[in-house]
This record gives sequence, C-alpha cells and structure tokens, in this order.
Amino acid sequence: SASRPVIRYDSRGTGLSQREIGELTMDGLHADIEAVLNDLHIDRVALLGQTTASAVALTFAAKNPDLVSHCLLWAPTMWGRHTPIMEALAPLIDTDWSLFLQARYRVLGEEADFRARLTEASVTPEFFKRVRAFWRDLKPDGDLKCVQAKTLVLRPRE
Repeated sequence: SASRPVIRYDSRGTGLSQREIGELTMDGLHADIEAVLNDLHIDRVALLGQTTASAVALTFAAKNPDLVSHCLLWAPTMWGRHTPIMEALAPLIDTDWSLFLQARYRVLGEEADFRARLTEASVTPEFFKRVRAFWRDLKPDGDLKCVQAKTLVLRPRE
C-alpha cells in the first residue's frame, strides 16, 4: 500500500454507511463496490476481503474480471460462521448485546475487546441478525470458478 492508494468503505448498514437499507443481497453489495469505483474513477482495483467480505470480493472479481486485478483474503469465511457454539450464543443478541459480542470474538480467537467495541459502535443488533440470516441462507453459485484475479489467502495461525 506504500505506493498505492488505499480506499476503505463500510459495507451497507455498518460503520459510517447508511443504516436504513432495503433488502440485503450480494448484488447490492457488488453495487456498493461499483459505486465507490465509479465515484473515484477507478478502472482497475485489488480487493481486500476480510472474513465474510471475502465472498463479496471473490464473487465481484468473478463477475468483473476486467475490474479486479488481485484479491487478498484475510481469514475468509465464505458462507457464514454458524457453528453450534455460535448458535448457542445467538439468544444473547437480544438480551445482552455487549456480552454476545465479547463471547463471540473470544470464541473466534480474535481480539475480543477491540472487535466487540468496534462491532457495538458500528452495527445494530437488529442489522447483525439480518446479516447472520443473509450469510446462513446464502448458497455458492459457482461464480468462484470464474475468478481470474491473482488471489492470496491468509489465515491466522490459530
């Protein structure tokens, strides 16, 4: 990144992005990337996808091979994290949002305090439940076979 511009955006419904959104779809997430690229007049891009955003980056790259030169995937989770322990923690979303986030990130082995504070500040519990349902119900559509971009996958050692 020392010799290239880095552009970061918050996915719809999170961070500094608009909170009130319609239906959550992969096409909508792709449209957000296109809007950022069009607004900044960028013709070619390398994408970084973290966790579930990896699926967004790869499917976007598959559909737009002329726009995406590279994909860097950090701890990719392609179709959600719905393990039995995550399902057991899910009722806490409605009863104790802060405790749910702390427990979730501790289970995932991530920087629990930092990630919990970041998520609590940038996502509502209601939207988080919508996102969980989106990833739970999403099925791969074969697009990943079409990715032409050079791709590097990185995972934490744990």
